[in-house]
Amino acid sequence: MTDSTTDYALVGRLFDNGSGQIAFLVAGMGAAGTTAASEFITTARYMDVLTKRMPNAAKAKNLEAIISVPVVDSKPGVPRLEAAEAW
Repeated sequence: MTDSTTDYALVGRLFDNGSGQIAFLVAGMGAAGTTAASEFITTARYMDVLTKRMPNAAKAKNLEAIISVPVVDSKPGVPRLEAAEAW
């Protein structure tokens, strides 16, 4: 028998006008969510999902997205984009 659940995470790209620097935010509700969020922002095919859903994401200074990830036997599966906002 396998232990199956869903975890969630927040990923973001935030531009600091004062310093001109960009900060990235990766925060999961649990360890699997954090792992999936890290994979989401560092894997081109997942970021392609984001840019297809939000064509203005590449031009926006700030971006936040919520992802979900199935967790089976304490291991994260494929992350899924649930919602996103760019400004």
